[in-house]
Amino acid sequence: MQLFTTQRVLIYICEMNFEILEVDVLSKEQKSIILKLWNNNYPTTLRISTINGFDEYLSTLVDCIHYLILDAQQAPIGWSAVFKRDDDQWFVIIIDEKIQYLGLGTRILNYLQNKYDRLCGWIIKDSNYIKKDESLYRTPTYFYQKNGFKVMNDHKLKTRKIEAVKILWTKK
Repeated sequence: MQLFTTQRVLIYICEMNFEILEVDVLSKEQKSIILKLWNNNYPTTLRISTINGFDEYLSTLVDCIHYLILDAQQAPIGWSAVFKRDDDQWFVIIIDEKIQYLGLGTRILNYLQNKYDRLCGWIIKDSNYIKKDESLYRTPTYFYQKNGFKVMNDHKLKTRKIEAVKILWTKK
C-alpha cells in the first residue's frame, strides 16, 4: 500500500484566501482542471488534447510533487509541480490568467523557494506565440527575474513547438 503526502498552506492576498495543497498524485478531476489551465494559459503550440496526453506528460516527471492552488471555494486556480530532471530540481507553474498580477505567483514561488535549494525551469522569451483565446502569450521573463531567477541564455530549448531558455534560482 502506497502512502500519499498531503499538506495544506493558507495564503492571504488582497483580502482573498488561497490555499496550497501539496499532493503526490492528482485525481482525474484535478488533472482535467489543470489541463484546462494549461491549454488556456500556454501557447497553442503546447496544447495537450486529452487527459491521456496530460498523463503521458506527467509520466515524464520523476519524483514529482504537485502543488494545487485553491481559492476560498476549494476550486483549483493554479498548479505547480516540482520534479527531478538531469540531476536537478525542475518546476512548472500555471496560474489562471484571470487572477494573475495579484502577487499569487510570487507567493507560490516563495513557498517553493523555502522548500527547495535550487529550481530550474524553461521560459518562452518571445511574445510572438498565440494562446487559445487568440491573444499573444506574454513572456514571463520579468516575473522570474524579479523573483530572483537568472535567465540562462546559453541554455536553449528548440523544438518544433517552442523556443525557450532555461531559468535558474539558487538559494543564497
